[in-house]
Amino acid sequence: MWKNWKYMLLALVMSVFSWFLVNGQETVETVVDMSVIMSNPPKGLMVESGLVDTIRVRLRGPKGLLRTLSGKQLVYDVDARDFHVGENVVEVDVDRIPVPSAFTIVEIMPNRLSLQVDRIAVKTIPVEVDWIGELDSYYEFDGVSVEPSEVEIRGPETQLRKIIKARITVREDFPRDVPKVWIEHSGLNLPDEIEPDPAQVRIAIKFKPKTKEIWVKIPLNVVAPKTLAVTPRQDYVRLLIDGPLLWYRDNSFRKDISALLDVPKDIGPGEYDMEYKVVVPDGVKVEKLNPETVGVTIERK
Repeated sequence: MWKNWKYMLLALVMSVFSWFLVNGQETVETVVDMSVIMSNPPKGLMVESGLVDTIRVRLRGPKGLLRTLSGKQLVYDVDARDFHVGENVVEVDVDRIPVPSAFTIVEIMPNRLSLQVDRIAVKTIPVEVDWIGELDSYYEFDGVSVEPSEVEIRGPETQLRKIIKARITVREDFPRDVPKVWIEHSGLNLPDEIEPDPAQVRIAIKFKPKTKEIWVKIPLNVVAPKTLAVTPRQDYVRLLIDGPLLWYRDNSFRKDISALLDVPKDIGPGEYDMEYKVVVPDGVKVEKLNPETVGVTIERK
């Protein structure tokens, strides 16, 4: 038996070759995806819609040649040099499908592209911002600013005609710990075909405490030289103040207000109407004094 090993090896090689030959000639069908690209776009024009990313091609051919397609990036090129404004119907050309001639193209999906082409236009539009949200009841909305306040947009001319402004709606709640200014960078809500420049804007939303005017009665403090006896005609004054509602929640807010009558050292005995100073916390305004001056009697000790 071992004397015939050469013949046995030859028979094995021939059988393997015959198997590959038979299988290689077997006809099969397969479907491949081809990426779609566009070349030679006319200057100043753009495809607004209808251009697909891929087409699917059903092929029939030798099974053995399928390996030549495996892992290969297949691309179908749409030549746009003759495109015009409006609808452009492009038939997918079988002769431009990049597959070996041994394959028969059975079907192309889609086999026709209906492309809408428009002029490229540029326009400047204003940006407007609205804020919607929950806010602590002691605060109120104090306005919003956006930078830049205008953006340049680029895209299909027919779409740009319809766009007169870019509107951004901010939905953010501030039930507590309300900031004086809240800042965020946001993109613009525009159609996909429209390119804004810049792509994002800076939004600053301002809040402020709600305020209320009230009259308060506070003691009058007198500061005088030790050599003088100063007798004011009243021990209290009334003030109309405008302060944050948050500050009024506790009646102890009065301890943060003071009225001071400072008697000069070089003043002599007599009766005078003197002004007094009022000190209030930051964020509080004094609208009126009652009285505006206080009558005092000054004597030497």
